[in-house]
Amino acid sequence: MHQTGINKITSENLILKMSMSEEDLEKIIEKLINGITKEKCSNRREYSKGDILGFKVVTADCPHGVYVYNKNTGIWELVGEDYTMHDGYYVMYFDNTYCPACRIFDFSWYIMIETLGKEYDKITFIIVHCGWFTKSCESKIAREFFEKFDIHSSPTILLLRIKNGEVVRKERMKGSEAIEYLAERIEQFMETN
Repeated sequence: MHQTGINKITSENLILKMSMSEEDLEKIIEKLINGITKEKCSNRREYSKGDILGFKVVTADCPHGVYVYNKNTGIWELVGEDYTMHDGYYVMYFDNTYCPACRIFDFSWYIMIETLGKEYDKITFIIVHCGWFTKSCESKIAREFFEKFDIHSSPTILLLRIKNGEVVRKERMKGSEAIEYLAERIEQFMETN
C-alpha cells in the first residue's frame, strides 16, 4: 500500500516528500500561480488530440466539462460527453467558475496534484467544472456528475471507489480546508477498500 506520511499539506511536508529543494518547490508554485492568475484558458492550451483539449491548469474561463489528469503529461484533458468511469479509485474536484473559494482552493489543489499526483497510480483525478452547479453549466456530462453525486457546495472533493460499474464507497470533503488533509484521507480511503 502506498504511504505518504503527510497529515497536512505544507511546503515543508512537500519538500520532504518529493526530495526536492525549497527552490524547486518555489518554481512549481510560481508556475502554477502564474497559470492560475495571469493567463486565460485559451492562451494555455497545451495540446489538442482529436476531440480532447489539454490544459496545464483549469481556470474559471476554461470550457465547462469533465477534465481528467494525465499523469504522463501533467495535463488536464477535457474529455468528451461520452466519458465513462471504470472500476477503480477516483478523486473528483467539483469546481464552479463563479466560486471565489474555488479559486483559492485551486492554489493548493494544483500544487498537490503536481507534486503527489503521479505517486497515486491507482487513482484517477478528475475536475468537474461548471459555471454555477447545474444552473449554469454548458456541459451535459458535468451537469450529470453534479446531479448524480448530489453536489450543492463548492469546492467539494469526492473520493470514490467503483467496482463492477457501481459506486461501492464514497466520501465527501467540503470547503477549502479539505485540501489540508487530502493526502491522508486518500490513503485511509484506499486502505479500507
